[in-house]
Amino acid sequence: MILLGKILGGSKPQTQQEKTNQAYAQYAGTRMASTGTYQSTKSPLQKMQDDFLMDIGSKPKDADYYARLDERTRRSKEAVASANRGSGGSAAPAGPTPEELEAQRKAAALAKRKEEGQKVRKEYEKKKGTLVLAQRKKYTAMLNV
Repeated sequence: MILLGKILGGSKPQTQQEKTNQAYAQYAGTRMASTGTYQSTKSPLQKMQDDFLMDIGSKPKDADYYARLDERTRRSKEAVASANRGSGGSAAPAGPTPEELEAQRKAAALAKRKEEGQKVRKEYEKKKGTLVLAQRKKYTAMLNV
């Protein structure tokens, strides 16, 4: 009941001290995970419970949470990939999604606009260079008179 109240009740804004503690926990957890030898002192059940509570925001995230985060993300991606293979889907990835196709189309259009813009800029600079050169000759001739 308390957990449900915390979830539905929202959360109060963090104080500066809480923000500092959160940032330090993230820093320390990342450092612990980067060594590659980190071992948690919590039981597997405690880890799952703490991670769930920290994920939904009812418990402040600690360094232990951040130390396990990369590993949890990797395992989650592997589980999703194996579930896709096991559910009758082929091991080969499907074709691009409509969003990916749209992004590719936009990228191609942008590359074309960029190339055209560069051509126009080069032509302008060439034209401007000839005008400047002509003016320079004109002023030089006037000064030499």
